[in-house]
Amino acid sequence: MWDKLKRHWKITNNFQVVLILVVFAITGFSTLYVHRFINKLIGINDETSFLIKLLVFVLLILPIYTVLLYVWGVIFGQRAFFTKFIKIKIRLLTKKQL
Repeated sequence: MWDKLKRHWKITNNFQVVLILVVFAITGFSTLYVHRFINKLIGINDETSFLIKLLVFVLLILPIYTVLLYVWGVIFGQRAFFTKFIKIKIRLLTKKQL
């Protein structure tokens, strides 16, 4: 599995794989806390419409996740990987389907 990840991500050592996985995990937890804070800040609760919750998630939380991913990546010394990773994901999201 490690070798497959290293080939797919084009990285050279196992320690880098561990750091990248740690960054993804920390980003997920950080986003969870930010999401809860934003929900409280703008008054979203259990009675709020699903559509409103979805809009907040798509318009606020997903961009915040990307920023947190980059920040944690820089903190853990994996700036080059996460810069490339984010560029690829943005390109995939904005690509026009024929």
